[in-house]
Amino acid sequence: MALAFARTRWFTSSVLLGATSVQQIQENLDGAEVTPAAEVLEKIVAVHRVYPNPAP
Repeated sequence: MALAFARTRWFTSSVLLGATSVQQIQENLDGAEVTPAAEVLEKIVAVHRVYPNPAP
Protein backbone atom coordinates (compact mmCIF):
# COMPACT_ATOMS: atom_id res chain seq x y z
CA MET A 1 0.00 0.00 0.00
CA ALA A 2 2.84 2.40 0.81
CA LEU A 3 4.41 1.85 -2.60
CA ALA A 4 1.06 2.35 -4.31
CA PHE A 5 0.51 5.60 -2.40
CA ALA A 6 3.99 6.88 -3.27
CA ARG A 7 3.28 6.24 -6.95
CA THR A 8 0.19 8.49 -6.78
CA ARG A 9 2.18 11.58 -5.76
CA TRP A 10 2.76 13.98 -8.66
CA PHE A 11 6.29 14.78 -7.47
CA THR A 12 7.45 11.14 -7.29
CA SER A 13 9.42 10.14 -10.36
CA SER A 14 10.43 6.74 -8.99
CA VAL A 15 9.82 4.54 -5.97
CA LEU A 16 12.78 2.86 -4.29
CA LEU A 17 12.36 -0.67 -2.99
CA GLY A 18 14.20 -2.53 -0.32
CA ALA A 19 14.03 -6.28 0.16
CA THR A 20 15.99 -8.83 2.13
CA SER A 21 14.18 -11.91 0.81
CA VAL A 22 12.59 -13.23 -2.35
CA GLN A 23 9.20 -13.01 -0.62
CA GLN A 24 9.66 -9.28 -0.03
CA ILE A 25 10.64 -8.76 -3.67
CA GLN A 26 7.48 -10.58 -4.75
CA GLU A 27 5.35 -8.47 -2.40
CA ASN A 28 6.90 -5.30 -3.85
CA LEU A 29 6.23 -6.48 -7.39
CA ASP A 30 2.65 -7.41 -6.51
CA GLY A 31 2.23 -3.91 -5.08
CA ALA A 32 2.76 -2.47 -8.55
CA GLU A 33 -0.74 -3.72 -9.38
CA VAL A 34 -2.38 -1.95 -6.43
CA THR A 35 -4.31 1.27 -7.00
CA PRO A 36 -5.46 2.94 -3.78
CA ALA A 37 -9.13 3.88 -3.69
CA ALA A 38 -9.95 7.58 -3.59
CA GLU A 39 -11.36 7.17 -0.08
CA VAL A 40 -8.07 5.68 1.15
CA LEU A 41 -6.07 8.51 -0.42
CA GLU A 42 -8.35 11.09 1.20
CA LYS A 43 -7.79 9.51 4.62
CA ILE A 44 -4.02 9.50 4.13
CA VAL A 45 -4.09 13.17 3.14
CA ALA A 46 -6.19 13.97 6.23
CA VAL A 47 -3.59 12.34 8.48
CA HIS A 48 -0.82 14.22 6.67
CA ARG A 49 -2.58 17.52 7.36
CA VAL A 50 -2.45 16.75 11.10
CA TYR A 51 1.13 15.41 11.00
CA PRO A 52 2.85 17.15 8.04
CA ASN A 53 6.30 16.21 9.31
CA PRO A 54 6.11 13.11 11.50
CA ALA A 55 9.86 13.06 12.13
CA PRO A 56 10.96 16.67 12.78
